[in-house]
Amino acid sequence: GKKYDDVTFTELPHAVQVNISRNVPDSHEYTSFNVICQNLLILLERSCQEVDECFHQSSPTHVKSTDVHRKFQFRCKSDECSSATNTHYLIDTEEGQTQFDRCSCEENDVLRKLTKEEAYWF
Repeated sequence: GKKYDDVTFTELPHAVQVNISRNVPDSHEYTSFNVICQNLLILLERSCQEVDECFHQSSPTHVKSTDVHRKFQFRCKSDECSSATNTHYLIDTEEGQTQFDRCSCEENDVLRKLTKEEAYWF
């Protein structure tokens, strides 16, 4: 069977949200979800750099340059926060982190392991 990876980008007021869903084929010959998330993160970082370069090249020299600030945030998927009504994000995360490393979120400052769904991005 064929594999289907669905990537959806949603423009929010101050962010772009990325959702990925996967239908795993019957055969075991497919790219791991972790690799897909890591490759997507690399593409997003490169795209952001290209946008910055284009922005700075196209602005006239007599116009004061505008600083562009960007950060990647990862949505909290902990069951402990499932009752939280607001979407909130992980804090204390860093590149190269594993699911066994500790993190916390904006709603719950207790250190915990990353969930399986969160760990795909690190």
